[in-house]
Amino acid sequence: MKSNNLAVIVPVDERQNGDSLKTQVWATVTSLLTKYLGKYYGSFFPVQKAWDSEIKNAFGIVLGREDPLNFLNLYAEAQHTQQKATDFHLGILLKEIEKADTGKRVIPIVIDKENESLMFHLAWKVLAEGGIVLPDYGVYYTQQGKAFISEAEEQHIISHVADYAICVVRVVDLG
Repeated sequence: MKSNNLAVIVPVDERQNGDSLKTQVWATVTSLLTKYLGKYYGSFFPVQKAWDSEIKNAFGIVLGREDPLNFLNLYAEAQHTQQKATDFHLGILLKEIEKADTGKRVIPIVIDKENESLMFHLAWKVLAEGGIVLPDYGVYYTQQGKAFISEAEEQHIISHVADYAICVVRVVDLG
């Protein structure tokens, strides 16, 4: 079975104690992922090691205020994973656009609905923007309710790690 690490970024109230926060973060993550269980993936579970970073919490959670370096390392790896997935899925779509290039500013694109592979890759991007959680996103933001955010939002997270937790789960494909 194919599986992927998914880092879920959750805003937290830094005034609460760490154990209480971790319980709330895990509840948020399980609530989010359970909605799509059996539809887009078969199972999920927290991990204690992801992308060469250790996670000491049983729920796979790192609070930015407790371990900012580990938080940032996990976040960077999750973003890298997301970029690879984006390159893969959109690369398929861009090949279709290249085929249709007429040399003009406007390129007509005909999406062949019979091409299941092409439709899958197009659906991946649409679902990502729509807030649906798929196994290979790399990172998902609960506050924004989607897998992709603006650079300004990313910079805010990086600059205010104490206000966030990262929960890394292994998401297993259906099958």
